[in-house]
Amino acid sequence: MDGAIQLHSGLMFDLIHPDPKRILLYDIAHSLARICRFTGHVDGFYSVAEHSVYVAQIIAGRLGDRHPAIAAGLLHDAEEAYVGDVASPLKRQLTNYGAIAEGVTEAIGIRFGIDFAAWKDVVHQVDMEMLAYEAEYFMRPKEHGTESYWNLPPIPDDIKQLLGKKVLGHLPKLAYFKFMESAGLYGVCEQ
Repeated sequence: MDGAIQLHSGLMFDLIHPDPKRILLYDIAHSLARICRFTGHVDGFYSVAEHSVYVAQIIAGRLGDRHPAIAAGLLHDAEEAYVGDVASPLKRQLTNYGAIAEGVTEAIGIRFGIDFAAWKDVVHQVDMEMLAYEAEYFMRPKEHGTESYWNLPPIPDDIKQLLGKKVLGHLPKLAYFKFMESAGLYGVCEQ
């Protein structure tokens, strides 16, 4: 098991040959609740788990609370529980990272019965809209001349309404709880 890591549950997980049976929602929620978005370069702490809950809520609001895209939204960054959250410019330089992350994502899809490819466009759109909101909420003003780097869509009204009165940046325990609560609400469970 040269490519294995130990998970919070105590299970060993092989990143090179991911086994769907070793993927537990509990491990995903625990890890994502402790991984900070934007590689930690935010004012405050904002976890991948909290971000994922909001993505799922927005999809549910747009498509209905039983739509299968919601599960894909909640777990769209779940591979980061295993491979970590790597800054996008670095991801592009790591030659094997993409293949490893895709293999883990495929195993997650099998474990939870989610066809990520079927909902890729829906999830990506909401993820980018959330990124626009989060960048405005958590990031310091952008360096002059770097606006095109972000190339973000406008923030839709439904996101402003959902998040406009919330204080974002839950501590890990609350982010974990909200992630697990959302999984139950939207029927995300191990198969």
